[in-house]
Amino acid sequence: MRCRRDELEAAWLAANRKRYVGLWIALQREELLAAAPTAREVFAALAGRGAAPLVMQIESAAPFAGW
Repeated sequence: MRCRRDELEAAWLAANRKRYVGLWIALQREELLAAAPTAREVFAALAGRGAAPLVMQIESAAPFAGW
């Protein structure tokens, strides 16, 4: 069975979140494309790539998911 893109990215985040706290990352499936202190640096590293990866800042704690 083949996993969907968001499932692969969620699995990568669960396994690697602590290593990138405070940084901006670009992630495509289970591949880290870039990591930097600012979003501008991450987008500069992605210049010229065809597909749009997930770009986000890793916060210190997992986001609140509700009650």
